[in-house]
Amino acid sequence: MLSVILASVALVGLLFAGAALWMLFREQAKMRVEVSQSAVELAVLHEKVRHAQEQFGAQVEKVVSRQEAVSEHAAELQERFQRVEMHAGLCVPPKPAASGFNINKRVEVIRLFKDGLHEEEIAEQLAVPLGEVRLLIYLERNQNEAATTTPRRRGRQDGSFAA
Repeated sequence: MLSVILASVALVGLLFAGAALWMLFREQAKMRVEVSQSAVELAVLHEKVRHAQEQFGAQVEKVVSRQEAVSEHAAELQERFQRVEMHAGLCVPPKPAASGFNINKRVEVIRLFKDGLHEEEIAEQLAVPLGEVRLLIYLERNQNEAATTTPRRRGRQDGSFAA
């Protein structure tokens, strides 16, 4: 009876081992199918990458050729612009330098001075440098003096006049 039990246990062990082997072979077959599918997908992706590289290379060549054309055109335009600038300088006189002081402020300085404000107050009120206010007042005084006096004839040092 012991031998029957041992034989039964051995048989059950063999059945379990056979079942385990069968499951192992089945998993291995599934893995082979998955590996085959992955290899096919990899080959397809590889072909797509190769095709994209070819297209990218062609586009890069187009961009480079367009860039060269634009650079040549820019150089040509620069040269033409320089020629036009040379001719323009001959045809158009230079613009005169603008006055450093606004004429309205000049008039305002003189008006405020005649109204009795001091030089410092005028400079502060109009936001004009004090030196410019003093200069304008000086010029105004000298202009008024020149207008009210008669011009003198200059003579020689010995008192005689030149003919």
